Amino acid sequence: MKKTKLSLILLSLTIIASITISSCKKDDTDDTTTPTTTPTTNENDLSVSKFTATIDGTNYSYIEGTDFEGICGTDKNVGDSATIIYSYEIWNNANNSSAGITKGTLVSHSGSVASTTLFNSFITTSTCSFSDNAANGIEIKWKSSPTNVWTTTGTNQAGSSFSFAIVNYTDVMGSHYARFKATFNCKLTNGSTVKTLTNGVFIGSFENQ
Repeated sequence: MKKTKLSLILLSLTIIASITISSCKKDDTDDTTTPTTTPTTNENDLSVSKFTATIDGTNYSYIEGTDFEGICGTDKNVGDSATIIYSYEIWNNANNSSAGITKGTLVSHSGSVASTTLFNSFITTSTCSFSDNAANGIEIKWKSSPTNVWTTTGTNQAGSSFSFAIVNYTDVMGSHYARFKATFNCKLTNGSTVKTLTNGVFIGSFENQ
């Protein structure tokens, strides 16, 4: 599996808002009023990778730059055509906690790297089904400790949901990326116990590699 760190590509993904300020002059009056602003949270800001969710009633927040870093990966088999599964993981090396999202499977007949058109059509705003090992859809993995791994694979996902709410495309240093925001609710299992994940949000990137 090939993996790529994302600390450099985020510089090209910041959303810039242009604000036009106009002023008017009042005759014979000095306006000394100081304007006030109210901070707002931009739900569509993709500049920082993160995983947030509530799992069995406990809130979790993994944010890149706060002891976490993000990595793109692919798992592919190459023959007459290539089958490619794309992944993104945000992880903490200090305590080995992590969260990952995987989408498969893309079939490329033009070589081991899909064309940009094919890649963009595979990673696009859409709803997706969960699929064991991401064979034909989405797999979510969550590692709460080095030996405690939870996954959507192997458990009934009736009532679960997944959506790529936003997907933006960018080229950085010769590589093509799909930057996404995903929202989801699902079940996770460690093979014997099932947990419920709600209010899941994942911001990350898939690399066409």
